Amino acid sequence: MNQRLIARYGPGGFTGLQNPDRLRYALGATKDSIFDHDQYPTVEDKACRLAYAIAKHHVFTDGNKRTANEVLYLMLELNGKTLVAHDNDIKEAIERVADCRADYEGFVEWARPRVL
Repeated sequence: MNQRLIARYGPGGFTGLQNPDRLRYALGATKDSIFDHDQYPTVEDKACRLAYAIAKHHVFTDGNKRTANEVLYLMLELNGKTLVAHDNDIKEAIERVADCRADYEGFVEWARPRVL
């Protein structure tokens, strides 16, 4: 997905994983439990966690915010949900995450009322 986004929207630089361990951690966290308690119990929580990790930890060499945006929409869509937000709103929310102006909880709080 990241490579397709770079090819489509460019200009971009190199494509590929910059931080594969962070991506593996984020993917694992969405399905792991702690003491039989699902850490991210809802589809919204899981989608936000993965998008948050991509945007914040810059797991790809380029296009992290675009990829986080697409991952958020796609995970919700694949699970029968829709994120209803203007392009500028989602862009701003992802940028707040990438610039460390929003933590995960704040990102989820932003997203929840916009998911139908």
